[in-house]
Amino acid sequence: MRWVPVRDYEAMSRLAADRLFDVIWNRVEAGADVSLGLATGRTMVRLYELLAGRLNQAAVDLSRLVTFNLDEYVGPDGGVWPSTTP
Repeated sequence: MRWVPVRDYEAMSRLAADRLFDVIWNRVEAGADVSLGLATGRTMVRLYELLAGRLNQAAVDLSRLVTFNLDEYVGPDGGVWPSTTP
């Protein structure tokens, strides 16, 4: 993996949405299944808004898309960390 510096949250969201769109588009065009692990939480909201907009605008067929929504964190002992939210 290559780290890419960006100027702010919006730039990060756009870059990530563009990359995800490209992966999804290429897999769909090849007739392949698409599996994505998607993080939950507020950090990802803008990225997902932008990605959804691009996918809708391009009318991408998502019938072969499966997502795995990740909402827990595994600690170094293999257990799930307790929530830090009150």
